Amino acid sequence: MKATLVHNPTAGNGAVTRDMLTALLHKANFTPTYQSSKIGELTAALAEPADLIVVAGGDGTVAKVLTQMPDRKVPVAILPLGTANNIASSFGIGGALDEIALGLHHASERKLDIGMARGPWGCCWLVEGIGLGALVRTAERLGKPNGSRVDKLDEARKAVRKMLKKVEPDRMRILVDDEPLPDAQLMVEILNIACAGPRLFLVPETDMGDGLVDVAILEPDQRKEMRRWLKDKRPSGPPPLTVRRGRKVSIYWDGTPMHVDDDTPPFGDGKVAVEFELEDRQTTILVPKKVDGDPGVPK
Repeated sequence: MKATLVHNPTAGNGAVTRDMLTALLHKANFTPTYQSSKIGELTAALAEPADLIVVAGGDGTVAKVLTQMPDRKVPVAILPLGTANNIASSFGIGGALDEIALGLHHASERKLDIGMARGPWGCCWLVEGIGLGALVRTAERLGKPNGSRVDKLDEARKAVRKMLKKVEPDRMRILVDDEPLPDAQLMVEILNIACAGPRLFLVPETDMGDGLVDVAILEPDQRKEMRRWLKDKRPSGPPPLTVRRGRKVSIYWDGTPMHVDDDTPPFGDGKVAVEFELEDRQTTILVPKKVDGDPGVPK
């Protein structure tokens, strides 16, 4: 089978190289054509005929491929090399990279919606979602932590707990299919996948291919319970959030920081309006049979 391999050579501190990945795919009986996500014309590479697109990188690289690939009928496999790997983790993709690759021949196919966000910056495609409040503020303050992947995630979760102890509610108007939600929130995540931030499963039971987005809101009276949930590295249940589902979400607020997938676009002064909805076309993600280990926690 012909595979287009898109690799972020700086992901995971550059420990996984081009030669390692091509050898791995050959071992799994694929014929890979290599394309760096950093150099060259990605859209042209994705337009070349292939039976499969393999993305080796973090969430930013995966989202770049999914939103730029011209033919959504070509299935996509993910070799997660980033820190959070929220997209891969939402599908339960994790474990050793060679086991993931070997499992692709018997993988199940899962559908994934692609979203469109419209705001002061114009229009952009996205995969993960949009967020305001505690997670964005934590990411801005924390920057890029050092250490192993596990250490980085632990530090980020602790930082979110700390932020939730003192952050004041933002007031904004949110409409889900024209129905208003509570107007005081500590955190808002408009999600197309199950995870956000430092691999937090905010909507663990969501269907990522049903044409609906999840709007997860943390209200002020949910603060203490959410901090307790964050303290447990392996929580036994879903987080204490108010969740609504819909096809279109509109937000009106005063321009406090917002993330759009991995980006934090600038906003001017005054009120800001952003709309988010899903397009009709979907992409197909290959999910290998789960291997021994912790799904969603790549080695």
